[in-house]
Amino acid sequence: HSAGGSSGGAAAAVGAGIVPVASASDGGGSIRIPAASCGVVGLKTSRGRITWGPQIAEALAGWAVHFMVSRSVRDTAAMLDSLSGPAYGDPFVIPAPHRPFLDEMGATVEPLRIAYWSQPWSGQEADPEVAAATEATAQTLESLGHHVEAATPQFDWDPFLIAMTD
Repeated sequence: HSAGGSSGGAAAAVGAGIVPVASASDGGGSIRIPAASCGVVGLKTSRGRITWGPQIAEALAGWAVHFMVSRSVRDTAAMLDSLSGPAYGDPFVIPAPHRPFLDEMGATVEPLRIAYWSQPWSGQEADPEVAAATEATAQTLESLGHHVEAATPQFDWDPFLIAMTD
């Protein structure tokens, strides 16, 4: 068994109840995969939302982000409010939200357009349990009034994999 990617220790510590939040970073899934493996909340923020500064301008040419994993969406929103914002010298800055992320908890949401896919881009077969959970989530989102449709990005897997690993 594995706790996922490079932030697996952080996700395992939060999932085990050792700490309520833990530092994590994500370039290709290192927050999201461990969070899913350990049953905690993991969010890859937008580039520029959380600074790497002052010691690092950007990791992986802006592809990687630094944030955390937590026990709840509420904790994640509170940490976003606490950690968001640029540091002097950041090469990329994202505008601040109109109101605190924590205020978004329970806020009314206009219907969203949501695309999803339940099969791996690699062409391999998805784990049936994962595919079923993805489909069930899509159905739940649709029942909440969102426009949901299955859509698969079209790209060449091999060049993508080389770009990710070279």
